[in-house]
Amino acid sequence: MKVSLKSLDKKFIPVLVGAGQFAEQSGRRIYLVGGAVRDIMLDRPTTDIDLVMEGDAIPFARKLCKHLRGRLTVHLSFGTATLEFDRDRRVDLVGARAESYKRPGALPTVRKGDMNADALRRDFTINAMAISLNPSTFAEVRDCADGVADLKAGLVRVLHDGSFRDDPTRIFRAARYEQRYGFRIERHTLGLLKEALEEQVFDTISMQRYINEIDKIFAEADPVPALRRLHRWKVFGRLHPDLRIRFGVLEHFHKYANNPAFPGDWGRIDSGTVYWMAFLAGSSQATRIELLRRVPFAKARREHIAQLGELNRLGQYLKTKRLRPSVLHARLGGFSEEALFYLFETNRKLNAWVNIRTYIENRDTTLWISGDDLKNLGVRSGRHIGEVLRGVLNRKLDNQLKTKAEELVAARSIIEEQQGE
Repeated sequence: MKVSLKSLDKKFIPVLVGAGQFAEQSGRRIYLVGGAVRDIMLDRPTTDIDLVMEGDAIPFARKLCKHLRGRLTVHLSFGTATLEFDRDRRVDLVGARAESYKRPGALPTVRKGDMNADALRRDFTINAMAISLNPSTFAEVRDCADGVADLKAGLVRVLHDGSFRDDPTRIFRAARYEQRYGFRIERHTLGLLKEALEEQVFDTISMQRYINEIDKIFAEADPVPALRRLHRWKVFGRLHPDLRIRFGVLEHFHKYANNPAFPGDWGRIDSGTVYWMAFLAGSSQATRIELLRRVPFAKARREHIAQLGELNRLGQYLKTKRLRPSVLHARLGGFSEEALFYLFETNRKLNAWVNIRTYIENRDTTLWISGDDLKNLGVRSGRHIGEVLRGVLNRKLDNQLKTKAEELVAARSIIEEQQGE
């Protein structure tokens, strides 16, 4: 069967057509593979372009790159090449491979293979199809695992019974595809998945690989359904046996991501970190501390999770009454945009919202005067200079000072108060 490539971003068409023509001239066959094929057949947009050909792909990639006038990056250890044509057009090319696993959960041992072997090494039938790019067979689907039928039926099906033992991360992917596309996991596949979970297959992979898959869930357009599915399968026990997930909080964070009411800058927010904060918000502080000991989070994300207890207490305080800008500057200064968003969305009371908005509106306030001005007033100690400047800033934040002259008057007043103590 042939498929239409209309859902593919048009800027890729000349690259794919050119690659197919050049392959045919070279006596080779080249295919579009992986998730792009699945999404094209579902009439969904895709920009994840992976090409496969039998034999060594790197010499061909060098010639193709020159022919199409792109930029080439070669990864010799993986036998892959990346062709870049501009910032938004990137294509990966690799030779067809076969894989084997020395033990459950191990990274695969890769060797050269044919197109059938390359298809059968993949996770699910719906990802094992290929589209020919050669002019003589352009847009024809190569399907050796009945992926077309499963795609039409909306089924997520593994290619062999040992799939989840070989690579337990496929359990996460099964949930992602099922929920993203509104599919269902084929009955035999679901049985294999549950058997693998009973065998504690996640103990066979590193914690880093495990949390990478959770990050991919958080990157979904709506991560909550897949998280619920995985929670029902008790997948998250690897993080901590006492983990408590408040799905209402997660649903709220998803609903209000990029909330226009939030007065901060969403562009500065790492959404993955925000989801981790929401994901762990329902657990006790003791559970979170123990979890941080066993999970290799990046430093910034670790610090955000460690702050959750403090942020929860601070949220209660912000709800009590409307606070002066100087008080808010002292309490909220130094918190990241992610932390402020967390506070804003977990404390949906008017006082808290007004307080957070007031802080954000005033957080960039600066003084006209400087340490040199204070030295001219007779302040010598660096520590005392800092104290006076903070005092002047507090008065300015509370809308008491409008000009440099007023700041100098306030500085003199604070200096006199210090001298009188």
